[in-house]
Amino acid sequence: MQSYRVFGRCMWSELELPEASCAVHDPPDWTLHLASGSPPIYELRALGESLTETGPVRLFQHAGGYRLTYPDTGSYDISADGTQIAWYSVPGAPLDLVRADILGPVLALALHVAGVLCLHGSAVALGRSGVAFLGPKGHGKSTLAMALTTAGAALITDDTLAVDLRPRIMARPGVHSIRLWWDSAERLGRNGPPDTPPDGTKVGVTNLPEHLRMAEPMPLQAIYLLEPVHTRGDAAVHRTRLRGVTAALSLIAHSKLGLLLGEQAAAPLLQGAVALAKAVPVHQLAVVHDFDRLPEVIEQLLDWHHRAPAGTTVSCR
Repeated sequence: MQSYRVFGRCMWSELELPEASCAVHDPPDWTLHLASGSPPIYELRALGESLTETGPVRLFQHAGGYRLTYPDTGSYDISADGTQIAWYSVPGAPLDLVRADILGPVLALALHVAGVLCLHGSAVALGRSGVAFLGPKGHGKSTLAMALTTAGAALITDDTLAVDLRPRIMARPGVHSIRLWWDSAERLGRNGPPDTPPDGTKVGVTNLPEHLRMAEPMPLQAIYLLEPVHTRGDAAVHRTRLRGVTAALSLIAHSKLGLLLGEQAAAPLLQGAVALAKAVPVHQLAVVHDFDRLPEVIEQLLDWHHRAPAGTTVSCR
């Protein structure tokens, strides 16, 4: 067993997780086992389904807890209290995708069971508060997080944003690695090893120094819903404040588990989104989809949040 610190908790894992931070052997909040054979036979109740490039991902509930199934990596059984996770592999499952499943939807489900709201987003710490970016795949969440980190911010999390709603709203420190599309990584000076193909693949940035990794929960100062635009106007970025029901529903649209939770989770998701939207400003963020103007975007974000580190710049090569 290896011990990792992720989402503010300790996980003991039989699978190596280089994307997560190593931890001392504290008592585990979660334990990940590599199971052999086929998953136990239960009477399964379907909760929800989402479609991916490799096929449908399905979530079931059963007498022992939950089962999350992926066509390319296998099945993950999560206990009813979220503390025990068993991975049942399919032949040839790519380990990078397995780790992405575990550090993403699997732990998001375990956190959901514990009452934590998980959103599809990235976040950085600017001073003593955090700024979060939500959006679908390809909207630039990780690119903005990486560029702000290059400018001196500390990474809170990438891809999965876990938010505690009680006793006060706080963003939990999550996965301290960033996955960037090749072009983003190359322009930000974070390209991968020489044999990494310059195509549609992603590059994992896992070597951030400790001072750029936020290890403590942070209050959120703002949440931005990303909207890439191609207009080349005077401003490289523009924000519009969302309020009330519109803000809450916009947050629900970026639930990390999305359609997987099904109708049974609609009420708690809405309650969590309403609480979050009341406490933290939610903005629509229109960003010009142009690498050459990324430094302007970062400068404006830092100016809005009064946290521009002295003497830092963002270079987009």
